[in-house]
Amino acid sequence: MSAAAELEVLQEPLGRTECLALLDQSSFGRLLLSVDCLPSAQPAFITLLDDEVLALLGPGPEREAAERGDVVALQVDGTEPDGHAAWSVRVTGQAAAVPLTGVLRGRLASTRLARALGDASTLLRLPLDHVSGERTRWGAH
Repeated sequence: MSAAAELEVLQEPLGRTECLALLDQSSFGRLLLSVDCLPSAQPAFITLLDDEVLALLGPGPEREAAERGDVVALQVDGTEPDGHAAWSVRVTGQAAAVPLTGVLRGRLASTRLARALGDASTLLRLPLDHVSGERTRWGAH
């Protein structure tokens, strides 16, 4: 790229189907919530199950947010194989804390999240009502 070339950045919105496909291939994201009235991003192991995202909760602010029923967001990101694009998907909604029952453990057995579950695990449930995303491409023009 010559010194005169400019870097072009293009953002394109992703449709719901593509957002869900990208979310489904992800096992790790960031839970975005308010902690003492300040924004916070907490790491979270995740999986899709039916029409919701489930995130494994440890003790702390994310569990408290789920128990209160706070509105939170979950964000996952990745890059395209060509190295010239990245994507980001967000799910926003009212969180709920869900105890890990035997039935739920069985339903999660074939997911990547199953390996991280303990006997007393609690999950955050986030419905897929509000899903958005975009792909960002860059290159010289």
